[in-house]
Amino acid sequence: MLNGFGLIMNKKNLPVVLLLLCWLLPAEMAQAKEIRIFVDNVPAFSEVSPYYNQDTLLVPARLISEELGASVDWGGSQVHITGQDVDIVLSLGQNQAIVNGEAQTLAVAPQMKQGTVFVPLRFIAEALSADVLYRDGKIFLYTPLYDDSRAVSGIFERGNKIYKFQENKIYCADEGSDDAEVLIAKPTVFGLAAVSRSGLLFSSNDGGKYYSFKDGSIVDYNIGWNDLYFSTPFTNIGKFFYVELAQSLESFSTKNGVTVPIGEKESYWGIFSSDIDDTNLKTVFIEEKNYGIARPTYFDGWIYYQRRVPVAQEWGYDTYSGPVCRVPAEGGQWQELTPERVGGWFVDADGLHYRTQNDEVVLLPFANMQDININ
Repeated sequence: MLNGFGLIMNKKNLPVVLLLLCWLLPAEMAQAKEIRIFVDNVPAFSEVSPYYNQDTLLVPARLISEELGASVDWGGSQVHITGQDVDIVLSLGQNQAIVNGEAQTLAVAPQMKQGTVFVPLRFIAEALSADVLYRDGKIFLYTPLYDDSRAVSGIFERGNKIYKFQENKIYCADEGSDDAEVLIAKPTVFGLAAVSRSGLLFSSNDGGKYYSFKDGSIVDYNIGWNDLYFSTPFTNIGKFFYVELAQSLESFSTKNGVTVPIGEKESYWGIFSSDIDDTNLKTVFIEEKNYGIARPTYFDGWIYYQRRVPVAQEWGYDTYSGPVCRVPAEGGQWQELTPERVGGWFVDADGLHYRTQNDEVVLLPFANMQDININ
């Protein structure tokens, strides 16, 4: 009897067939593995799956174009992609593209599959000024609009729209307008994590959610902060970092290398991280008892934040804005960078800028931070 490999199946050659199957199946399984694409940390959903051809990832032309703010038209054998200051013309089966009138060579030609035009992802993304990052089998695209600090402020600009997290809701306004409308009120919003042109991710009292701009639907999106209640997520490349109200260290439980709060004792706050598809959940840092964490900001491998210093009251504890600290984004010991009480502050390429209680503006360069004690 012939099998799918053109071999006659019998007891004599069965070991050969099994060996051939063991050799071929991993390759087949690798091809079948889901390819996940994220744009500005938001998943890009497609009814037709991307695929690899000669180690080049091909994606639906409309998906990649519209996610990156371009329009796409095709007729006959030509595909025409128009973005801001860029015009791309491709032809099915041809390894040459015309970008702003100049010919460029493609590693793999555009192809038609299942009635959908597929184009090389990296070539189109970079032509539309997006950065491409491959990480742990996932593909991340970052547009010129992407900004790590956006989720800290809770304000995102996409297209001609402004999206803002405020008072447990997400608001939307036209660019330049003061009139904002409530976009999401239910479930109760705890943080706006990421926004792309097709949708947004947010945390809520009912877990992580994805909101579609196309039809207004809200679906569960199982990311690392899904089960953490008071999360205020902010992003780095391919990751979510978020602040969470934890419990006392004595009432923590560790499972699969992840520290999770249990019980109800003294209040502790922590910084946690995860990849955006609910993998690699880890504890970055847990503060001392009754200290809060305010305004976390990611910059160049570190998370900067302001400690909320506890003050004893008759009814319990209150807090005030304390010193600015930092902790490695991958976890580790923290550094206290400023005097006990600080007003406004921010971090940029020059270092940490902060305002003292005497209203003096101080710059602390990164080089000077190396000499500060690690706690």
